[in-house]
Amino acid sequence: MRIFRDLEQAKSILLRRVHLAALEVSPSVAQRVKEVFGEGLSPDEAVERIIHDVQTEGDSALFRYSKSIDGVELTQLEVSKDDVAEAYRTVDGQLLDALKFAAERVRSFHLAQRQDSWFDFEEGLGTRVRPLERVGIYVPGGTACYPSTVLMTAIPAKVAGVTEVVLTTPPSRFIGTIPAPTLVAADIAKVDRIFKLGGAQAIAALAWATDSGMSMGPWAQPHAKIPGRVVSRGCEVPVWKNPNLLTSMPSISDRLSTLSLGAQAVAKITISKSCSLTFLSRVSS
Repeated sequence: MRIFRDLEQAKSILLRRVHLAALEVSPSVAQRVKEVFGEGLSPDEAVERIIHDVQTEGDSALFRYSKSIDGVELTQLEVSKDDVAEAYRTVDGQLLDALKFAAERVRSFHLAQRQDSWFDFEEGLGTRVRPLERVGIYVPGGTACYPSTVLMTAIPAKVAGVTEVVLTTPPSRFIGTIPAPTLVAADIAKVDRIFKLGGAQAIAALAWATDSGMSMGPWAQPHAKIPGRVVSRGCEVPVWKNPNLLTSMPSISDRLSTLSLGAQAVAKITISKSCSLTFLSRVSS
């Protein structure tokens, strides 16, 4: 944790751009890659291998990588309605109220900023806004729980008019279940289908059809980009380090500010393993 008290110095660090290909792989990560794939691969090569295997082998590759990478031996990928109902029974009442309150706040915000179609027939001008039929959302997980990410990605999609929202998130390591708050948040946000799958294999499954039916559909020609790019069909989004600038008032203690930045740092480390993605709408003029 580094604390900057000089604004210009903070800006120079936070606005710095380092491509993922330029990052060095630690010895422990390199060893783990060798254990999973049987040979030493760069991060780009490892992701390429995963994407290729999911594209050619389908669900069998998803089950295999869940076991070898996440340490979870799954028998099914999709979360059932019974699992969601059980999550409601285990979530604390105060947390449930907080999730519902947060969901309404997120929904109100995005309703206020939603773009609608408009036409001026006399001038011959206009914009037609059409929501996508189906979108995929990746929510970090495995070692932590991020119900707020669920709300802040799924709800904007629903507000935009998306018909079907598919969510995928890593299950808890060695247990194979998704934390109850994540499932409850997904239900509150009206997510249509939930899959317990993480990593590059989850993003690849959203891009290509497998037996589980996670694919976003044939609305564009498939292609893939490795670290630094979101894997999707027809859309590519550069993924960079997301800088956070924390401004603090004198009444806020350094400890509270540090905790806030620390929470964001943990989230960024988790997200950097893959990506969090929501497509809201296509706009045509």
